[in-house]
Amino acid sequence: MTQPNYPQYPQQPQYPQSGGYPAQPYPAGPPGYPGMQPKPSGGTAITAGVLAVLGALWALISLVASIVVLSEYGSLLAYSYIGLGLTAIEAVLLLVGGILLFMKKPAGRWMVIVGCALVLLSYALGMVMTAVGTSGLDSSVGGAVVGGAAAGLIIVAVPAIATLVLAAVPPTGRYLRQNAAPQQPMGHPQGPGPQGW
Repeated sequence: MTQPNYPQYPQQPQYPQSGGYPAQPYPAGPPGYPGMQPKPSGGTAITAGVLAVLGALWALISLVASIVVLSEYGSLLAYSYIGLGLTAIEAVLLLVGGILLFMKKPAGRWMVIVGCALVLLSYALGMVMTAVGTSGLDSSVGGAVVGGAAAGLIIVAVPAIATLVLAAVPPTGRYLRQNAAPQQPMGHPQGPGPQGW
């Protein structure tokens, strides 16, 4: 069987390496061009926001319970007022900071970090006050009270530490900065408009 004859088309002229026009690669675009980089995930920021709001609710419940218990004693000691004030500040910082994280506001990150630091500070002060308060008791009873308070501190401090870490990690900052940076439309950058004659 014979092959049909197809018309022969001229091939593209080959330019010599020296003196011709070599093929120029197209640039990939300027580094950091909007739309070329994947958007950071908000997993750490959203999780920190959820934990912060839950921590604020816990602080509010603790605040109300502390006021009810301390009102039974009639006159409150100075450190009781300090503790109540710290708990109220923690609740406000965590609640507002958590909401701001959901709204992708960088200020929410710092509010959550400060709120968690205050939570840990108040727990540490509570441990010191427990140790001081039980110093006059029998050593076995005082040790049991301090040990129970330490176990409770560890259990309650773990969510505060997790929230603090999630708010402080770099992916949370990148996610929040992505929203704050002005987004440029994709395409070629606009040059000066046409000039009139």
